[in-house]
Amino acid sequence: MSSAIAAATLVHGLRGDGRYESWRSRAYTAASHGASTRCGEIEAIMAFVEVRIAIQSAGVDRVGALVDRAFAASVNAGMRDTPGRPVPN
Repeated sequence: MSSAIAAATLVHGLRGDGRYESWRSRAYTAASHGASTRCGEIEAIMAFVEVRIAIQSAGVDRVGALVDRAFAASVNAGMRDTPGRPVPN
C-alpha cells in the first residue's frame, strides 16, 4: 500500500500543486504501520520519488546525493542480493 501512496506522492510532486509534503507524510505513515522508525523499502521508493522530482524541478545539483541515498536505502532494506540491482561500493 505504501508504494501506491509513494506513486501518488510522485504525481503531486511533479504537478507542484503544494500537496507533495502531505502525501510524502502519508507514505511514511503507511509504511511504518505505526512504528517510530522508517521502513527501508519505503526509503528506497521515496528516494526515487525525490530524484525524479529534483530532475523535473531542475534541482539536478541534488540528484547525485539522492541517488546515493536510494542505493543505500536498497541495501538497508535487504535488497543487496537481488539480481539486477546495482550495489554501491
